[in-house]
Amino acid sequence: TARLVDRGWISWDTPVSSIFPEFLSREVRIRHLLSHTAGLAAWKPFWQDIRTQFSPTLLPQIPIEIRQAAMRQLILSQVPDHPVGSQAVYSDLSFLLLV
Repeated sequence: TARLVDRGWISWDTPVSSIFPEFLSREVRIRHLLSHTAGLAAWKPFWQDIRTQFSPTLLPQIPIEIRQAAMRQLILSQVPDHPVGSQAVYSDLSFLLLV
């Protein structure tokens, strides 16, 4: 992320929704993801949703790119659990959006 900022492709204040238009929370910025203040949940058991979505096929048989896209869509459909910037909560969801 820092390299993208250094190159001028994004800024710390770039709305996440400008990169992922389907992201429901319009006020979340890149800086919120990096500082754990985006308001997203610490984690969600999305693996259950993914397993159900692809059932009866075993997950290792699904190409990783397809599983990642499905996971990304689940994360982007989340709304913050608390107001953006109001508290720091380490969130797996924030990290997964950054990678």
